[in-house]
Amino acid sequence: MSVLLCSSREQVINRWTSLLADEELYEAQTLEHLHSICLQFKAGILLLDGTLVDWETLKKLCRQELATKIFLFSDRPSVRQGAAAMVCGCVGYGNTYMAKSQLETAIETIRQGKVWLGRNLKQYLLEKK
Repeated sequence: MSVLLCSSREQVINRWTSLLADEELYEAQTLEHLHSICLQFKAGILLLDGTLVDWETLKKLCRQELATKIFLFSDRPSVRQGAAAMVCGCVGYGNTYMAKSQLETAIETIRQGKVWLGRNLKQYLLEKK
């Protein structure tokens, strides 16, 4: 299952690329580029930089790219934002600069058909229930 990296920030793309060097990767720098890549290639997981989307756009992406599982990243993650990402249809949410081991675990979890959440977000969702 290939991984599509989507960020307009070169340093973010470079970081994700170096952390995921063993993966089959595709890159998009804009939402328009993302759509054209999704039409050409069947990426299984989309690592999406949250700076590129608002909530309405994220909802549309989650509905449109049904074959692609979306993992939303934030430079300043919060449990409320993470919960909102899950409501939109994302299968993961975390810090843009998470450690390599966490990123690899997140991708493997998503490949297994599960949702990946950080510890604080899991706790928040359990308490809210």
